[in-house]
Amino acid sequence: MKEEILEKLNNFRDDLMGLARESRAKKGKIKEIRSRAEKLAMLWADELRSPLEHKFKLPLSDIFDMAEQMKNLSRLSQKNSRRTSYQKVLESPTLRDFGVRFITPIQQNTSIVEVNFNFHKQFPNLPSAQESEYMGEAIGCANASCFRAAVVMGWCAAVDKIQQHIGQKLGFDEFNCASKKMKEADTGKFKRWTKEFSISTLSGLQELHEGDLIDVLEYLEVFDSNQSKRLHICREYRNQSAHPADAHIGEGHLRVVFSDIEKFIFSNSKMKR
Repeated sequence: MKEEILEKLNNFRDDLMGLARESRAKKGKIKEIRSRAEKLAMLWADELRSPLEHKFKLPLSDIFDMAEQMKNLSRLSQKNSRRTSYQKVLESPTLRDFGVRFITPIQQNTSIVEVNFNFHKQFPNLPSAQESEYMGEAIGCANASCFRAAVVMGWCAAVDKIQQHIGQKLGFDEFNCASKKMKEADTGKFKRWTKEFSISTLSGLQELHEGDLIDVLEYLEVFDSNQSKRLHICREYRNQSAHPADAHIGEGHLRVVFSDIEKFIFSNSKMKR
């Protein structure tokens, strides 16, 4: 992991320096500068920030400073920005000292311990890779400290389990009938429910909003009210993980998602009948 991240960081620094030279020397088409800037900002967010922050424990002040500059670079790439605007960001102290802040500490630190969390040991009732391809990928992402990707794939595994339960055990007729009764209710939690489903295939079920699946199963008492609320929170973590935003998703969020989908879905006795 150490050698791999150092290679990525060195390449990232070289690309930043090359882009700075181009913007300063007024060489290259502005469209190419814009494209390269966008790719570098995405590379930082998708591949570099998480291991630097969580695995190598570099100072959060440096992480946040770099994240802010990458956001600035991303914003510039989203509009027709001038070369001087790119130059201002690329020659900022944070980027100019990138090697000292991010490369040297990892090179010199011989005490870094790389840990692959055994999520199956911590959450033993999560399905294995043989039982769920989604969960297998989620565990792989988690062990690589790619927490946002792990949240997305873990939630996919949970939704797949819900869909299989409805299609193979509960039955489409009971699911459809429940949605109709919810629509007809004029009191209680679901009195504002306006949807009525007529699903007969798994593919049709897969087109429904995931939140609706949770709500119908709550009505059928597969989930209680608190479980339903917590699963909606997990779904929101999934949405925040899959879309670029300032909301940080880290190891703690992943543990919440894995814990809740294990308890409320994969260990749910009502879903094993």
